[in-house]
Amino acid sequence: MVAIRRLHDWEKAECAALKAEFTAFNSARERGKRLTQEAVGAALGMNQGSVSNYLNGRMVLNIQFAIGISKLLGIPVERFSKRLADEIEQLVLSVTPTERLAISDSQKATRKYPLIDWKSIAKRIEEPGYKAPGDEETWYETVENAGSDGYWVQCQGKAMAVDTLPSFPEGAPLLVQPYGFDLLSGKYYIAYHSDGETAFKQYVKDAGIEYLVSLNPNFRPIEMSEGWSIIGRVVDVKATGL
Repeated sequence: MVAIRRLHDWEKAECAALKAEFTAFNSARERGKRLTQEAVGAALGMNQGSVSNYLNGRMVLNIQFAIGISKLLGIPVERFSKRLADEIEQLVLSVTPTERLAISDSQKATRKYPLIDWKSIAKRIEEPGYKAPGDEETWYETVENAGSDGYWVQCQGKAMAVDTLPSFPEGAPLLVQPYGFDLLSGKYYIAYHSDGETAFKQYVKDAGIEYLVSLNPNFRPIEMSEGWSIIGRVVDVKATGL
């Protein structure tokens, strides 16, 4: 299984606190009334594996998941993440009542995310929120939710550009969701190698083997090794065809 980036200790502590709340919730209920990970996933629109990754400290908690599971458990977000509780409070205080209704509608809300440099992506693995000179000077709107730490980055090279759809031409802004995403064969991701290489590719899993695939047939697929990590999912592009 391809690794999603290693969490920091404080991120693992938030996950552990949530898992303790989840366990306590189920311990107080009869077996037939307990909340399973499958049920959480069904309620929040994700698979059981993603729920497990959150609870077991393999994926960092984000606002969307925190709000959803807090409602299912009937507890405030602050019980397991003061960081996210503070972010939610600031978000609510910063908008009008009308805007609050729009934010609650994830399918219609318009958000803005900053454009950053490719070199900043790798920096953010160890230093979340890192900004190089020129980062965040340009912001693009989207109706997609890339989380509180989402960002745009411009597509590089011709590996993902073809004459049919989908196609990602060089220079097209890609919206990246760095946390809380599912790893699905056929979808598009940002991958990072321990030698410092960062790439935008299609993730394909075939017969148990994982590949990073270019849409342009002139570029050979990369069989993923231990050095590769998936560090973001591309959820929007300023071009036709995603």
